[in-house]
Formats: sequence, structure tokens, C-alpha cells
Amino acid sequence: MAKSSTSYPNQKYNNKPPKVVLRYFNQILENAKNNNDVLSWQDACYSIGWRATKCDYWAEKLPIFGDIKKEVRNIIISRVNKGAIKGKFVPAPSIWRMKQCGERDEKDVNNKHTGLSQLSGIFDEVDEQINEEKETK
Repeated sequence: MAKSSTSYPNQKYNNKPPKVVLRYFNQILENAKNNNDVLSWQDACYSIGWRATKCDYWAEKLPIFGDIKKEVRNIIISRVNKGAIKGKFVPAPSIWRMKQCGERDEKDVNNKHTGLSQLSGIFDEVDEQINEEKETK
């Protein structure tokens, strides 16, 4: 029976000491920062000649590598977002890519609408303070 693609062959990937792996992960991070062609976690891993499954194994094994993976994904999100805004990338696939890298929609679960009525109250308070300052001068 074939192994699933999400299984990590420990013997194969566990043969490097973490110090050595850290150098590789730092190179992945630098490549993601400096190479505009890195548009996915897979691209970042391939930039050093590693498969994404090998990088995922280490990212799950030690928190420092997971943190670097998150940083690489944030760099990719930023790059794709800027490309979509500037018209370099098509928006729909860009949104998909950013979500794939971990970007989430900010949704307000509280349905109470504060809107302009609350803002107008703030403006009224500021106007009162300004008028009071003028009167004291």
C-alpha cells in the first residue's frame, strides 16, 4: 500500500542536526525576501533544493522552523497582495493564494452597528471641548 503524501519518512529527513537545518531555513527565508518569483511555500523550499514535505516535517518538529515558515508565508502574502493591488496579479487567484498562505478575512461577529451615530457623538464632544477652550481664553 502506498504512503500518503502527508506522511513524513522520519529516517530520511531526520538525518540532519537542527543547527544545519536552521541554516537551510534561514536561506529559505532570505530567498523568500529577495526573490520575487517565490510565490508559495513550495517555491521557497525548492529554492534551496528541498521538497516542501521535508520543510513541513522540520516546521512541525521544532517551533523555530514553524516560525520561519510563518514568516515566509507572510512575505508571500505581502508580495501577492501588493501585486494584486498594483495590477500585476489577477485579484481572484491572488486572494486564493493569500488564503492558502494563511491570510484570513476579518469578520465582525458582533452585528451591532455603531456607525455614524456614535461618530457624531464623538464629534459633538470634541466641538464642546474646543468651545470651552475658546471661552476660557
